[in-house]
Amino acid sequence: HAAAEGWLALGYPAEAIHHALAASDVSMLRDILLQHAWSLFHHSELALLEECLNALPYERLIQNPKLALLQAWLAQSQHRYSEVNTQLERAEQLQQKIVIDQTLHAEFDALRAQVAINAGKPEEAERLATEALKFLPLSSYYSRIVATSVTGEVHHCKGELARALPMMQQTEQMARRHQAYHYALW
Repeated sequence: HAAAEGWLALGYPAEAIHHALAASDVSMLRDILLQHAWSLFHHSELALLEECLNALPYERLIQNPKLALLQAWLAQSQHRYSEVNTQLERAEQLQQKIVIDQTLHAEFDALRAQVAINAGKPEEAERLATEALKFLPLSSYYSRIVATSVTGEVHHCKGELARALPMMQQTEQMARRHQAYHYALW
């Protein structure tokens, strides 16, 4: 526990996670994830994140819908699409039990839009991406990047290339600004 706190104080959350896992300190692990998980996600620490999420009891995971969203994004980023749908179904059940704010709901919609475009459902993807962009603040940059990218892909699928290009250029600019390079490449 002390080693994990020390690594956190030095700014090394991945190292802190290893010690929190070794200490079986679920509360500390959850707290580290809530603060640093997206940074680790963007730095491709996917195996470490998966280990962490698997170490959290399900009851702890669903206490914070942001962790449930992270788990679904983790599955999406690893092309485990059936797991993404399972995670989204669980999240929908969770949303029926607790109230989540409009921003988090929009972040789930951005993920659902990505899932829909992957499944060849451009109409559903467009509806979800449009809805997400209405409510996502600028601080939710990753979800905004995804929703903008999906919108560009939908225009491309419809043959509306003059509308697709500016959306993909906007996606690239946002992705570069926020170091989400896989979207810049896409």
